Amino acid sequence: MNTTNAAISRLAVPAGLEPPLDEREVAIITKRSVASIRRDRLMRKGVPFLKIGSSIRYRPEALRAFLTSREEDVPTGAFRRGTSGGLDRTL
Repeated sequence: MNTTNAAISRLAVPAGLEPPLDEREVAIITKRSVASIRRDRLMRKGVPFLKIGSSIRYRPEALRAFLTSREEDVPTGAFRRGTSGGLDRTL
């Protein structure tokens, strides 16, 4: 049976404590590139991160909070589908 280091490290996490995510996992979850995650970290505008030695990790709850803070509400009826297939603003 072939196991990865990530799978082994996740087995050692106490119950109720979610293991931190690495930048690759954050990129997969957010459907962004690792380069974008790194750029956001450099600019201090992305997901809050932990630096453990030389490793960068992200707390799952911090990622959830970050994504929730980025949600935008679109008022119902603010846009309607036009005859050309585009979105037309209704007044």
